[in-house]
Amino acid sequence: MKHLQLKLRDGLHAKLSELATRAKLSLEDVVVRMLEAHLCATEQLSYMERRALRGDLEEFARILTKAPNVPPVPGDELSEGYVRIQRKRGK
Repeated sequence: MKHLQLKLRDGLHAKLSELATRAKLSLEDVVVRMLEAHLCATEQLSYMERRALRGDLEEFARILTKAPNVPPVPGDELSEGYVRIQRKRGK
């Protein structure tokens, strides 16, 4: 196991200490769990970005032509003001 010494802003330290107290954990445990959660989320995002780059928009559009043109099920409508986000392509 490795040791890491950190310098934290007073406000951040206070918030982490408060969280640790409420969770009945040590400050170290809270920091380690938060770092693990952030690393996991970053890895998942990276995986999803790589998977998205494997997609074929033309094939997707072709498959969608087979779907019936009916209104969405209640609750599945696009939000008002929805704007399509352009997909990034890999290097």
